[in-house]
Amino acid sequence: MIHPSNTTSAVAGVLHEPLDAAYFETALHRTQDGGLRPGADATELVELIQSGEVVVDDFRLPLPCFVGDLEIAALSSASGYGCVEGPLHRRLKFLARLAAEAIDPGGLVLVEHPLTKDRFPMVPDVTLWHASGVAQTFEAGAIDGRKIVALLETWAVSVTVLPFAGHGEDMVTGYTFRHIRNPPPESVDVDGLQRALWQLRSSRPEPLAA
Repeated sequence: MIHPSNTTSAVAGVLHEPLDAAYFETALHRTQDGGLRPGADATELVELIQSGEVVVDDFRLPLPCFVGDLEIAALSSASGYGCVEGPLHRRLKFLARLAAEAIDPGGLVLVEHPLTKDRFPMVPDVTLWHASGVAQTFEAGAIDGRKIVALLETWAVSVTVLPFAGHGEDMVTGYTFRHIRNPPPESVDVDGLQRALWQLRSSRPEPLAA
């Protein structure tokens, strides 16, 4: 469930932890039950970061007002997605959707939509298309480091990850990966998230059950 937060903004700041493969095994590959995602590999991602080609920023997302699991499931289904997944992954993906809507209220937000037209297309959890024609992508839960590298080679100017390990009582902490030439991630405040939540609620065709 999502709880109120006294924090007013999602602050993006440079990480200070040692960015090695072992660190990312915990930060990115850890599953909800505490294990590691099978076959995941962050070697190339770490090499790109160490070379300075890719930058990683903190992404802290304060949680808006209370939203229960049933409402998240209903809003997710009404928005055209809602694959078989656990409630925590669904919640993180829902928060990524709200963050995208808050970052650019006039942008096009797509959930689980192919970013490329390859035979095996890249499908981010959430994609935010700006009017300028560039995209920001968001991933929820455990993610293979190689997918982050692959996404940065497409239209995506950044990949923001909200991992299982980052979900807290009143804050979700994650990471934004970007090429050095691209700007750092935008800050998101609670008011923006609340407006995005209200808009999503108001777009649902039928009222939610009490």
